[in-house]
Amino acid sequence: MSFHNLKKALIHSKDSLRHLISRLRYDFETSEEKLNIKELKQAVIHRADGKLGDAICFMPFIRELKRFAPDCRIIILSNKSTAEIYQSADFIDEVILFPKKPKNNETDAFADRLKGTDLYIHLFDTLKGRHLRLISRMHPKWVATLDRSLKCDNLKIHQYTACIDDSGNSDEKYSDCLHMTDLLFKMAQSLILCDR
Repeated sequence: MSFHNLKKALIHSKDSLRHLISRLRYDFETSEEKLNIKELKQAVIHRADGKLGDAICFMPFIRELKRFAPDCRIIILSNKSTAEIYQSADFIDEVILFPKKPKNNETDAFADRLKGTDLYIHLFDTLKGRHLRLISRMHPKWVATLDRSLKCDNLKIHQYTACIDDSGNSDEKYSDCLHMTDLLFKMAQSLILCDR
């Protein structure tokens, strides 16, 4: 085995171990209560990445969420490069800049600030320990992620895309993989149908 391959294997092993420890520490059972979208008081959508196209694709979904839950305070966790797009939307109540790699005390401060969140949506393929720590400390009633292995994910939107495998990893080779806009459409349908 070459040094490069050995280094790669060690990094992968370290990441897998950290991933496992994070799940053991922070994953939790969430509510089995049926989602009532009209009773949502606060929703947090975590999109702290730099993808401009995804931010634009998210806007119709967020607008629909606000339309069906007009009294719900919608907060976006974003990075600097996409924050301006979210801030320009009148149906988004607050945009919070979330660092790419926050320290534990920063994550805890964000969680304390976001206490009282009913719905937490996190649309990344794999949640890092810092994301799980945030969700665990916020303790929302409903959680939607693309990660199949989480106990706290009670809305199970990963079922709408074949891109995410059982480990929560993305695989673009699947032909039936939904595009982000289609995934959001399915998710909006699911949230609205949960209410009936």
